[in-house]
This record gives sequence, C-alpha cells and structure tokens, in this order.
Amino acid sequence: MKEATKLMEKLIEEGKNYQPTTGNTQSGDKKRKADELEAYQSFTKKNKTVSDELSRLIREAQGLSKYEELAAKIKEIDKYQGEKTYSSEYQEEIKQLKIKLGNINKDKYRNDIVKKIDGKLGESDVKESDLDEETKQELTKIRNGEIEDVNKINEVENKISEKVGEKGAANTLSK
Repeated sequence: MKEATKLMEKLIEEGKNYQPTTGNTQSGDKKRKADELEAYQSFTKKNKTVSDELSRLIREAQGLSKYEELAAKIKEIDKYQGEKTYSSEYQEEIKQLKIKLGNINKDKYRNDIVKKIDGKLGESDVKESDLDEETKQELTKIRNGEIEDVNKINEVENKISEKVGEKGAANTLSK
C-alpha cells in the first residue's frame, strides 16, 4: 500500500510539470512506448523478486514450530503486505501460518495483533475514531479478550489494515 501511495505522489508531481509536446509526435509516441515498456519490465521484474522472496520466507516459516521464531518469520513476510503477489499468490498460505501461530499461543497472539494494529494506526495518522463502528467494536472485543478465535482476529486485522491503507492514501492525496 505504501508503494501505491508513493507512486500516486510521484504521478501527481509529474503532472504538475506536464507540458504538452509540440512538433513531431511520432518520435514522442515511440519514446512513450519505450518508457511504458521499460516501466512494465521493471514492474514485472520487481514482482518476480518479491514473489521469490515470499515463497522462500513461507517455506522457511512452514518448518517452524516455536512461537517466537514463527512470529519473527511472519513479521518478515508481512513487510510485503502491500505487494500484489502477497495478496494474489500467497494470501492463503500466509493465513494458514498466522492460524498456526495463533494456535501455538492464543493469548500472546491476540496481544501481538493488538500491538501491531495500534502501531499501524499510529504510523499512518489514522485514529481509531476514523474506523467504522463495527470495526471499532471488534477491535475493542479483541483487546478485552472477548474474541479469541484466531480466524476472527486475523479478519479484523486485515480489515483494519485495509482501512488504514485507504485512509492513509486519502490523507496523502488531500495534502
């Protein structure tokens, strides 16, 4: 999500300095197509690199059984959360790893997720009051220990991550 925000900021900045070309548009079209091709190739290469790294991390995590080790590996994996391949290719495997972690120690997992959510809210300048009522209630229930189901905790974490990303992007664009 951070990557998308940075890309939007870059596009906005480039748009401010935009001046339509005059004269020979055919050579301009060739340059534009070459630039597009280069951007596409760069994007594809980056996706492949991220995909390979996620695959490696997931394989390593699947072999772990101690809470601290698995938690550290999932934290590494979550650094790629805004990437396309994270959600399109590996979402189910990551979900299973988080369930495995939660089943090792439910209370510690719940507390770690609350800390992670609070950290995301803090670093993105999104306040808890900015969340919708349902999400606020679910977060309160997780904090109070009323929600212990690992799947439900993960669902709320994902929902809040999405909201934080949306609000963060909206805040950045409105500046």
